[in-house]
Amino acid sequence: MTDDHQEPIQEQVHDLEIELATDTTLLAQAMGGRRGVIESGLPSLVFIVVYLISGKETKPSLIAALAVGLGLAGARLARRSSIQQVVSGLLGLALSAYLTARSGHAQAFYLPGIIKNAVYGVLTLVSIFLRRPLIGYMLGGIKGDLSGWLQDPELRAKYSTVTWIWSLVFLLRVALMYPLYLAGQTTILGVLSMVLSWPLFALAIYASYLVLNRPSGKSS
Repeated sequence: MTDDHQEPIQEQVHDLEIELATDTTLLAQAMGGRRGVIESGLPSLVFIVVYLISGKETKPSLIAALAVGLGLAGARLARRSSIQQVVSGLLGLALSAYLTARSGHAQAFYLPGIIKNAVYGVLTLVSIFLRRPLIGYMLGGIKGDLSGWLQDPELRAKYSTVTWIWSLVFLLRVALMYPLYLAGQTTILGVLSMVLSWPLFALAIYASYLVLNRPSGKSS
């Protein structure tokens, strides 16, 4: 093969590598990003810390968590973050506070998060079995080409594998946290929610990166 023929192929491979690297970045951002994941977990961390310090009193724990949540929302607005991100964060926190106050059970603070992960887990799992992996549509929508990736079998397969990774993340959270919620094990539930937040997010992003950057089967 001549150099004239090799150059276009090399350029295509290079463009694909850039696209996959970009996909990893976009995926991390779509899942909340490192800052988003840490910030979303802070109210839960404050809740469980105050809960233990106060002798397992629910009211001061809720007040502290809400104060932190409102402070983070103000900081996001000051950084001109997405209003949708701010509103969704506050709504989730408000729902947690409402369920906890109404039920009188501290473990109810974590119920909305468990339900959210269950919904995400089911949706991603169903999309895989329908051969329409949700991660592909997520990334396609962000890049302005919702379904173009469906015409690329290799990219489609990679998006399917990545969707499997995130489906397992969501369902693992539910499988571990829901029994603790039913058992009323608030302390263990609070600690576990932290472990299954940023560390698991980082692991899932790294696994997604490995899949998306797996060497292409196409000849170069």
